[in-house]
Amino acid sequence: MLVSYESVILLALSILLARSHPLPEEAASDASSKCTLSEEDLGNIKSAIFSAASAKSSDSAILSNEALTACPILANFPEVLKTVATDMKVLKTQGISNAEVELMRESFEEKLNELAKNKDIFERQTGQEAEGAMVKKINRLQLEMARLQEEIKQQTKQM
Repeated sequence: MLVSYESVILLALSILLARSHPLPEEAASDASSKCTLSEEDLGNIKSAIFSAASAKSSDSAILSNEALTACPILANFPEVLKTVATDMKVLKTQGISNAEVELMRESFEEKLNELAKNKDIFERQTGQEAEGAMVKKINRLQLEMARLQEEIKQQTKQM
């Protein structure tokens, strides 16, 4: 059986096309391993955490579309911060004159402030960091925020 020239070209084109468009799971794993943020972006995140600790939810965008494109793993982070800020506001504005509630609110505020001051997350090492290091930092930040958000939710339910 002879293989025609056209068949070889079609086969080669189909292989090239298949390799040039990654499968969705490949694209997702690539996206989750990329994260580049500027000092300004890190400063904006830090500022937003301080605001959430003070029960101030910002209506303005925490991160620009460019920053979210550069670090797609932060896509839901603004919503998490808004939720935490709302929960902190509920704790601050409750009419309960309970010292325990005040201590709890202060504890959460302190934890958020400590997170925002975390040098391991927000300070770059000398020279330019590798993308993998930034991904680890952002993953750690998200994990800490998720833990704190869950703790606030549980404590608020118990009141």
